[in-house]
Amino acid sequence: MDHFTLEYGRYPFDSYSYKLCFVDDMVHDTVEAAGLSLCSTRLLYPEDIIDNDIQITRQLVHSLATQWMGVHIVPNKRTDTWLVVAIQWYITDLFMRTICGNNWYRFHLKSLSDQVVRLDRGRPSIHDLGEHLHVGDFELDFLSLKAPLVLFILDQRMSKYPGSIGVGRVISNIISSANISSIDSKATSLSADDFREKCTKKTQYKLDEFWQQWVKGAGCPRFSIKAKFNKKNLNVDITVSQTQADVAAEKQLLEKEDFWREFQEEINAVYAGTVTKAFTGPITVRIHEADGTPYEHYLDVKGGDKNGYVWVIPYNTKYKRLKRKSRREAGNATVSVNVDGTNTAEEDVIYYNTFGDVLQANEDLVAWGLQEWDADTQQKMDQESYEWIRFDCNFEWLADVITDMPIYMYLAQLQQDRDVVAHQDAMGYFHRIKPSAMGSVIATRTVMDRRYYHGIRTMAVNDMPKYCVEGLNYIGEAHLILCFRRFFCYRVTGANGNEAWPPNPNDFSDKSQYAVQTAMVQSIARIRKDKDRGRCSARARSFLLDLLLFNDNSANEYSDQFYIASLLRALATSLIPVKNDKDKPYILTLREEDDMDMEFKHFIEKTIEEIDRFRRMDEWTGSYQNIWTTTALECKKLLMKERVIPIAPLEFLQYLQDDNIDLVRIKAFECLVELGLLARPSIMKFLLAAMSTDNSAFVRDQLFKIFCGGIASIALGEQVVKEKEKTPVPEDESGLILEEAAAITDARKEKAARKEDIQNAIKALKEDLKGNAVLQRAMWKAFQSHTLGLDEKRRLLDLCEAMFEPEDSLCVTLKYPHYWTVERLPSHKPTVVVAGGEKPKKKALMHFTMQYRTEPKEKVAPVLPPPAALPAVLPPLPAPTAQVAKPPEPKIIKLQRPPSFSGALAAAGGSSSVPPPVSRQPSVPTIRQPLPSGRQPSAPSGLSQGQQPSAIRVATPALARAGSPVVRAGSPVMRMPSPSVRNTALSTNIPGPRPSAGSPQASPAPSPRPSPRPSESISVSNSARVPLPSARTAASPPSPPSSRQPLPSSQPQTSSVPKFSSKLPGKDKKRKSEGGNEPSDRPKKVQVNPNGVPRPRQKLVSIKFTRWSRLRGDTYRQIMDVQAAGDSIVATPAPKRPLAADRINGSSAGRHPLPGGSSGASGQKIRKPLPGGPARENPSTPVVSGGTPKPTVSVGGSGAAKPPGMKIKLKVKPAGAGTSKPGTPKPENSPER
Repeated sequence: MDHFTLEYGRYPFDSYSYKLCFVDDMVHDTVEAAGLSLCSTRLLYPEDIIDNDIQITRQLVHSLATQWMGVHIVPNKRTDTWLVVAIQWYITDLFMRTICGNNWYRFHLKSLSDQVVRLDRGRPSIHDLGEHLHVGDFELDFLSLKAPLVLFILDQRMSKYPGSIGVGRVISNIISSANISSIDSKATSLSADDFREKCTKKTQYKLDEFWQQWVKGAGCPRFSIKAKFNKKNLNVDITVSQTQADVAAEKQLLEKEDFWREFQEEINAVYAGTVTKAFTGPITVRIHEADGTPYEHYLDVKGGDKNGYVWVIPYNTKYKRLKRKSRREAGNATVSVNVDGTNTAEEDVIYYNTFGDVLQANEDLVAWGLQEWDADTQQKMDQESYEWIRFDCNFEWLADVITDMPIYMYLAQLQQDRDVVAHQDAMGYFHRIKPSAMGSVIATRTVMDRRYYHGIRTMAVNDMPKYCVEGLNYIGEAHLILCFRRFFCYRVTGANGNEAWPPNPNDFSDKSQYAVQTAMVQSIARIRKDKDRGRCSARARSFLLDLLLFNDNSANEYSDQFYIASLLRALATSLIPVKNDKDKPYILTLREEDDMDMEFKHFIEKTIEEIDRFRRMDEWTGSYQNIWTTTALECKKLLMKERVIPIAPLEFLQYLQDDNIDLVRIKAFECLVELGLLARPSIMKFLLAAMSTDNSAFVRDQLFKIFCGGIASIALGEQVVKEKEKTPVPEDESGLILEEAAAITDARKEKAARKEDIQNAIKALKEDLKGNAVLQRAMWKAFQSHTLGLDEKRRLLDLCEAMFEPEDSLCVTLKYPHYWTVERLPSHKPTVVVAGGEKPKKKALMHFTMQYRTEPKEKVAPVLPPPAALPAVLPPLPAPTAQVAKPPEPKIIKLQRPPSFSGALAAAGGSSSVPPPVSRQPSVPTIRQPLPSGRQPSAPSGLSQGQQPSAIRVATPALARAGSPVVRAGSPVMRMPSPSVRNTALSTNIPGPRPSAGSPQASPAPSPRPSPRPSESISVSNSARVPLPSARTAASPPSPPSSRQPLPSSQPQTSSVPKFSSKLPGKDKKRKSEGGNEPSDRPKKVQVNPNGVPRPRQKLVSIKFTRWSRLRGDTYRQIMDVQAAGDSIVATPAPKRPLAADRINGSSAGRHPLPGGSSGASGQKIRKPLPGGPARENPSTPVVSGGTPKPTVSVGGSGAAKPPGMKIKLKVKPAGAGTSKPGTPKPENSPER
């Protein structure tokens, strides 16, 4: 924390309040929060364990660095995540350099760089990778690998320009700004574009190309470099070509470890980024002369053609390449003789100390079998003008550099260059070339020189087994054992003169030597000799066994548990032969009569005994994280998988109990899956049960990865789930077996295609697991576990998608319902009656039979198809045309009671300031059957015989309920389409008896009553109640009212005239006196007939509507359109209360203008008088009953042709049926309001 505070800024949270909390069963090693890091207890280790201290320390330091960058400062966008992750690991490695050294830092970065070059094939760019971090942990792992390296090479390029500062100062400025403005979201969020601008201001290096190639581009450059000295021009011509595009085009074989990642990227559409064909940028080339003087040249990498581009570097030196002399040889030499016989002056000879100048004495050359360069190679070396050329010496590229320099130039780079990265490049070259005697000498001297960084020595040790070949007389084995004896053994001479080399007591105080010692043990185990039938030599195997038997850690202050585990793995590796062509285990093929086989068999038994000894010892003493037990399981799994010993599942099943440590259980499951036992149903079900029910989230996560590894082995053809049926091989007459070469070739191609493409692997996997019902049931049972989380279930479903074909149908089997039938059996009379016995009773014997019902009791009516959808846009109404007289068709309307015009509305005198009554919503359209001919329709409830309702409103079906089907018992199903009718109230009149001049109806007309609010209906009203015509006279116009006249409104109501009732919910209104001349403010209840029989609720009546010429033109056209369409007209009662909108606004907006240009004073529609009314002074203001002038609308002229009579069926609703709903708004002057 002190380092980060001094370098980048103060701790963003409370001073020194950072806490580390170690928790069991964590899936990840660390989880960061504000001022707190949750760490797994797996990171804890005792002080005597030194094998994993650097890795754990780096992990904990990264958790602390996340407090500055990641918790306090967060990415602005998901695509900016790479920058935050890069800064976290970048500052972590800078701190690790302070405690581990610069060699560790550069060697570590070079190792990561080589890993990135190898893995960055078919992967997205680090910019796009932020969008796919949810796919899996592998995406974050790759981002954590590449992003800090990109930031490192950016720092290297920025720092080489004069006056520029590195990336560290930019990071410090960002953290300081965030600490100052900690509450500002912009200061605590990091954007890659802002970071780019800040870096541009701090350096002269242009970042456009760098950002496009390394941040938004994918892949890494691969350089193929050829250098040649031009003696004529004294230039070094270097040809550079980039081959990353060719490498990206090559097919990459799938590995078992990459199957789950490839599958997840396939289903989540994570595509590979665009590989840059030609990377550009600065590079530093260093040419070393014969005296070791380096000359650096700053060049630019450019994009050339397919043949590359050429760098021409001037080179001129007075020094000749001289044969290197050791300090011992140059001690007394004054004049040297060149190979060509010429003398070289002493002042022309350059003496220098180099790495790897050990084992130079003659006795060492003889004892170790070392060689020197032959004459031809030495002559080539003397003709060279420079020692070696170092490309990218400042580590500014993440690239794979392949040059044509010979081996002696790489040796000069290994021995004379002081940079550990140069040593690493040289060792990489020695690893790629073929084995040679000189290569073994170089590796041996590198191992023996302790001045090299231990990582370089470890690389040399790992290369030495390849020199153990017959062509080199197995020199690699001798060099390895001699190196180990020189460092870690002491010589003991026996009485007979024999020498023994027992190991020294362990001393791990020098950690570099401990790393080399462990690497030597593993390299000795990989020695194979052809003369030993492809097995490890007996000398090497016995040497490893002696190291284990004579291991002494009594005087060592550090634990040797990891070292013993390394020896056990080495012994198991030494037992694996090169090949085993037989079907049975290798130990069963050894012959007793063969001494070499018997020796090897006894050694196998001895090795297994030692492995079991340390496994049992771990049960009593307990090693760190039970590493001896897990190593023993690993060794036995390795021997069984390579078919050295028979497969014994019980060796691993005994460690699957819940009481065992988690790491041991996980290792046991891994061994079972690696051995191919996942194909066994019992093992597979047990693994899925543990994976879905274990209480530890870490165990479930690891078991899922193991299960994915097993499925990947099946998909790639490494394991076989079910054996295919083998067809018998035909034989000809001579007895020769005829093999089908085409079938064998196709099988090989199919197996190879699995590893070429993930889709082929998934297809083959589904084919192998097809019909595996046991696996399907086990997967479904695991999915139903309540222990699993959401993400775990999602991963299980994704895995099911890879294993099984989706089923888009489900076959459901239903049993027939059964019923019982009973049958009485005939009674049997007893044939023998015992004397004195009771008379046998009669028995009712019944036989019950169960039967199945295969047919329904009642047939269900077929369901009609749904009505066809109407067009979204209706065609416009046709233009008005001349009226053509045609016989009207019968129409169906619904007759309801008239509205009440009494109460506050009458008291207002019909002023225009009073809002119009509210129009009722249309009733449900109903189709009524016509009455039989000759039958008199009964009067509606609330009317006396011979009377008609005073007013109705007719609504078209489209405005009532558009498209609502109307069904009535006994009538066919009809659908009522939506004709195009404007949302207006249209007025018309029904003929009625005209009151006489002396009747009370001829009183002076009152003030005009405001017209109702436009509604979705057609209103038909008359001026008086008239007798209801009979069925026979319905077709003719009604006669004038000569016999009976309606009662005047000034006289009191009598019981002979029933009244309508429309009681509204809420508070009751106060009723006026019945003796007054004003109607009551609410309708009275419906009275009954004199004989006590209630009125019928609904009846159908037929009247003749003859006033077609009085209708408005658009109303008439709409009715004709409806008639042409074959539809019916449904009637609803006229509005009785105004709408709330009109009552508030008090305007008549939205109403259509009156035809002919006539309109009322308030812009409302005016009604025409009914025929037969009293004489009028103003034709536009008729007189209605009660003497109140009623505005009407004049539609059509008096001379217009009248259409023939049309029968209209009226549906009369009883009193109280048309009352308004509780939600209907009331007029402002209503007593209830």
